[in-house]
Amino acid sequence: MRTVSPSLKAPHSSIPLQHLVDSLSTIVFTLDREGRFTFINKTVNNVLGYAPAELTGTACIDLVIKEDREKTYIFFEQLIAGHQIIHFENVFHCKDGSPVPISWAARWDAQDGLLYCTIRDITERRQLMELHKKYQFELEKQNNEMSDILKRITDGFLVLDTNWRIVYANRQALLMINCTYEQVYLQNIWELFPNALGTVFEWQYKKALAEQMPVNFETFYPEPLNIWVEVNAYPSTTGLSVYFRDITDKKKNEETIQMLSLVVKETNNAVSLIELDGTTSWINNAYTKITGYTADEVIGFKNSDFLKGEESDDIALMQMDQLFREGAPFQVEMLSNTKSNAKVWLEISGEPIFDHQGSIERYFFIFRDISERKILEQKLERQRKQTTAAVLAAQENERAYLGQELHDNINQILTTVKLYSELIHDGIGNAKELSGKSIQLLQDSINEIRGISKRLSSPTQQNIRFKDKIQELIDSVTATNKIHFSLDIAKVDAFVVNKELQLAVYRILQEHLTNILKHAKAKSVQVVFDRIDCDLVLKVTDNGSGFDINKRRKGIGITNMITRAESLNGKLNINSAPGLGCVLIARFPITTH
Repeated sequence: MRTVSPSLKAPHSSIPLQHLVDSLSTIVFTLDREGRFTFINKTVNNVLGYAPAELTGTACIDLVIKEDREKTYIFFEQLIAGHQIIHFENVFHCKDGSPVPISWAARWDAQDGLLYCTIRDITERRQLMELHKKYQFELEKQNNEMSDILKRITDGFLVLDTNWRIVYANRQALLMINCTYEQVYLQNIWELFPNALGTVFEWQYKKALAEQMPVNFETFYPEPLNIWVEVNAYPSTTGLSVYFRDITDKKKNEETIQMLSLVVKETNNAVSLIELDGTTSWINNAYTKITGYTADEVIGFKNSDFLKGEESDDIALMQMDQLFREGAPFQVEMLSNTKSNAKVWLEISGEPIFDHQGSIERYFFIFRDISERKILEQKLERQRKQTTAAVLAAQENERAYLGQELHDNINQILTTVKLYSELIHDGIGNAKELSGKSIQLLQDSINEIRGISKRLSSPTQQNIRFKDKIQELIDSVTATNKIHFSLDIAKVDAFVVNKELQLAVYRILQEHLTNILKHAKAKSVQVVFDRIDCDLVLKVTDNGSGFDINKRRKGIGITNMITRAESLNGKLNINSAPGLGCVLIARFPITTH
C-alpha cells in the first residue's frame, strides 16, 4: 500500500459519545497518515459486514475495489495537502465480497495527524438514478415520436407562449414563411410579422387566449408572404398552438363557380353545402365515398341527422350548432358512423358563404377522414398507459416479494435466534447447543439476504464477458435442484456486451426461468445463445406443461420481457400450447451497441 505520511494519534472519546457514534446510520472512522483505521463505529457491521475490531489497524485501501484504488490514493493525498474536497465516491468490498458504492465526507486534522471520515451506502440512490435514466429515455422516445409526427404533417405548425414568442415551428411552417428555425425561435410573432398587427390574426389569436376557445379563420397576409391562409388556433394555459395551410390556390379558384365546383367535386375530402335552416343542398362524390350516403338520401334533410353517431361527442355537436347559428366559421373533430354503421373520425370545417350584401347565404362544409390519425393517437396512448402500468406493477411485485421474503423467512429465523438468546440469558437449556443453533440460523439468515440481494441487484456494470454473467444466473437457478439445465453459449463465448443489452438479456432470461420454476413443471430446460448475422439470439426451450399464449399474452411478466426487448430494437416471441412445453426466442441487433 502507498504510504501517505508517517504518524499516528489515537482519538479520544467518552462512552456516551461512543454510543452516539455507534447509533449513526453512517460509518464514522479515523485513519492515520498511513491510511490505517484507528477507530471505526459499529455501523460498519450493518453496511460492510465487518466488526470494528476486524478493521482496526488494517489499511482502508484494502476495502476499495482495484479499479477505484488509484483515485482513492489521490483523494487521500489531496486531503492531507489541505485541499477541501466536497464530493467523492468509490466502491468498497463487503465482507461477503459484494460491491457497495460509497459516498465520502472527510477532513484532515494536522494537529491530531488523523483523517476524520464519514461514509454512507449510496446503492439506493444509484438505483434511483438508473430508474430516472430509464424514464428519461422513454420520455425522450415519446417526444421524438411526437416530433416526427409534427414534422410529417402537411400543415404549417407553430407554438406560441403567453408572451407571443415562437417556441416551436415545424418544417412546413418554415418553408411557408421562408425562414430558418434560428430566425424564428423565441422571436415575438408581432415583431417578426408586423403586418399582422391590427388584422384578423391579432384579433383571433388574442380572442382564443382570452376565452380559451379554438378559433378558425381564413385571411390574406400581404408582403412579404402574399398568400391566403386557413388558420386553426388552439389555446392552452401555456400559449397557443397554430395550424395553418396555404389556400392561395383555392382562393384563386373561387373566382369562378365552375372552377370551384370542379375542384370541390373531385377532392378527396367530403364537401357539402348547407342551407341556413340546416338542410343539405349539395354534396360531392367524396361525401358518398366517406359516409356511404348518396345525394338522393341527404339532399333536403338535416345535416346533423347524418353526422351524429352512437359515440358522437354531444358537446362538439352543440358547439358546431352554436357557431353555425351565429354565422361563425368552426372546426370540430367527431366520431361518426357511416351508412353501414362503420365508425369514422371526421374533421369537420364549416365556413359561411356571403352574398354581395355581406349577408350569410349558406354554409360550406368540408369533411376530412382522420380515422388513421386518431387510431395512431389512440394506439400511442394505449402503449403509454400499458408501459406505465407494467413499470408500476413490476415495482409493486418486487416490493411484495421482498416483504414476503423478509417476513416469511428472515423474520422467522431471527425470531428463533432471539428465543435461543433469551434462553441462554436466563440460563435455560444447554448454552453451547443453543449458541450453535443460533450461529447456524444467523448463517441461514445471511444466505437468505444474499439471495434476495442478488435477485434485486442488476448484473455488474463493468464490461465483462457475457458468458460469465449468464453462467452465474444458470448456476443460481440450477442450485434449486428442481430442473436439469443445459447451456450452450459457445458461439458468443468471448462476446463483450454493453450494460444496457447485458441487463436486458439478463432480466429477460431471469424472468423466464423464474416463470418456468413457478409454473411449468418442467424436467429439463435448454438455453442456447447464438449470433445470426449481426444479431444476438436467445432461445429457451422447456418440456413443461405449456400454456395458452392467447390467455397469458397480456400478463405483466410477458409484457415486461417484450418491453425490454423492444426498448433495444429487439423482438421477443413466445410459442406454447397446453401439454407441449414452451419456446422463447429473443433477438437483439448488436451493430449499434
